[in-house]
Amino acid sequence: MSSTFSQAVAVATRAAVVPKLSPEEFAARAAESNLPFILGMIIPFFVLAFLAVMARMYVRFMVVKVMGIDDYIMLAAMACSCVAMGIFCWQTPHSLGRHQNTVSVADMITHRKANLIYSTVGAVLGLHLVKISICFLLMRFVNGRVYRIALWSIVIFLVLFTVACWGTLVFWCLPVRAFWDVSLRRLPSTYCYPIDQFTNVSLINTSFNIATDVLLASLPVHVIWNLQINHRQKVSLIGVLSLGYAAVALGVVKAIKQVQLLTDNDATWSQSVQMWGYVQLNVSIIASCMPALRPLFSWLSDAVSSNHRSRATGAQVNTRSGYFRQYDTSGTGQRTNVASGMRSFGGGDMESDVPLRDIKSGNTAFVSASASPNSGADKSWIDIEGDSGSEKEILPNGQHQGQTGIVRTTEVTVKSDNRKDWNAV
Repeated sequence: MSSTFSQAVAVATRAAVVPKLSPEEFAARAAESNLPFILGMIIPFFVLAFLAVMARMYVRFMVVKVMGIDDYIMLAAMACSCVAMGIFCWQTPHSLGRHQNTVSVADMITHRKANLIYSTVGAVLGLHLVKISICFLLMRFVNGRVYRIALWSIVIFLVLFTVACWGTLVFWCLPVRAFWDVSLRRLPSTYCYPIDQFTNVSLINTSFNIATDVLLASLPVHVIWNLQINHRQKVSLIGVLSLGYAAVALGVVKAIKQVQLLTDNDATWSQSVQMWGYVQLNVSIIASCMPALRPLFSWLSDAVSSNHRSRATGAQVNTRSGYFRQYDTSGTGQRTNVASGMRSFGGGDMESDVPLRDIKSGNTAFVSASASPNSGADKSWIDIEGDSGSEKEILPNGQHQGQTGIVRTTEVTVKSDNRKDWNAV
């Protein structure tokens, strides 16, 4: 967000400070355009962010069938991104990607007005809504009072910070119209704060935004590492949630462009601060949606795996009964495969794909299976839902009492847990 202050100040205080051009030079510069590069940078990330949010809504409505407050907040953040994209389109015929000394006074007024709307809606509100959504997402993982207080403190800080940023932007000049109409600044009744004050404010805002980005990207590492799940799942979840560091890197790039903007007399040509800020917003949206898409990825993985086994064995693959949910607050959720068979891992350990059908007692069932020639055990939990209250089959298909031959025993431990039934993250 902080970059928007410098963007607004740098552009608003330069009322086309340009050298005189000959008609030939003016025509040549007017024919040049940086618009393809700008649109080529922002449109792909906007499309990816939009698809990520739509996929998240599909998972919530069609798979999990439960919407959380973080999902609604993310929808609002995506709406802000759409508004920001509309502002880029609004600026396109007036000033975007054109040399500032070829832009008319009327078009510069439109440009500055669009910058103010972008700053308040896209750069401030949109980015802060993404962070607030991440806070509520992390609350699904934690039970500790300290963690919840910390997350709520971040939410409250971001709300107050948003209001403060709006006030600083909107009331930089009185009357507000002087922000985009620089001719009003010559009137004795008009007052605008000195640019050096805004430079200091922008640096403070940059520090706050980078600090909150780092905090929200780092906090999941400690939270997830303490969950009761296997090491591979921990690394996978931490990797997904740590995508927020990409937003941190983009924030640093935006801050560098912000410093350079203060001496740039051709800001409409590159729009570098707005461009990188918008990329940061959409990357933040994409990163925050990835954990919520895990049920969709799991379903695709199961579909591909089941199809592969069907072709390899020529047998009908059993389908699961019910929806295998994601991680709950203790982190003890892991999907199970439904096809019979065995898979070999390093060290001689064997993992059996054992169908455990029709288990439903009103509570969540957690299953731990152990079967290893080396007496090793798979400590991961499996979250299962079924259609009835009885266990109909534990052994793989074809293994029944009285069957002769070598018998391999699989120990299965089932316990019910009446904890809150958490939906997918």
